[in-house]
Amino acid sequence: MSRGVGLITGPAGPGKTTFAVRAAHALRTGFPDGAFFLDLFGMSPHPVAAREALAPLLRALGVADHAIPHGVPYRASLYRSLPAGKHVLVVLDNAASEEQIRPLLPNGSHGRVLITSRRLLAGLEGVRRLSLGPLPLAEATEPLTGILGDRSASDGERALTRLAQCGGLPLALRIIGNRLVSRPAWSAAELVARLANEERRLEQLSAGDLKIANAFGAS
Repeated sequence: MSRGVGLITGPAGPGKTTFAVRAAHALRTGFPDGAFFLDLFGMSPHPVAAREALAPLLRALGVADHAIPHGVPYRASLYRSLPAGKHVLVVLDNAASEEQIRPLLPNGSHGRVLITSRRLLAGLEGVRRLSLGPLPLAEATEPLTGILGDRSASDGERALTRLAQCGGLPLALRIIGNRLVSRPAWSAAELVARLANEERRLEQLSAGDLKIANAFGAS
């Protein structure tokens, strides 16, 4: 992997961003010159253009505003020249396209990049790819019981197993767990019954600003 680029792909909900952030924290000590996170809003109506994405990256690397060039080729050239002598890690979250990403990739041997995207970005060369999918049922119950803590024993294994059968998506499991934790009077069996209504299932899979319908709608 000459450019040190990792690409994490998958549909909405399997935890691509969480995976990338945790990986960055685990690798942080190997990058003493900094670890940076940038949301590219790839699934929004207006993804961040490469030109706008390069500006905060250059600032994070110590370039003053007045020294940032205007055009994409000049910004990309400056960006690629800086990490050559630095050990930096950049997380580019929610990428939209190869065109958006290419100017943000390093040339030097000391810079590393983690990219997440709902698209395969098949046009990118020289990257290591990891595809995230739904969790197997046996593993899906673990994050759910982790959120519920002590009350998971009272909810019953059968009901929790039914709730874990939500496509194996960590986002859905987080929402289900948060709903039960925030409503102590609810039982897992009651939430199973609510989710049995297919027409209103997506409405039930929401907890505050966490909404599975929003994630799917953006795709």
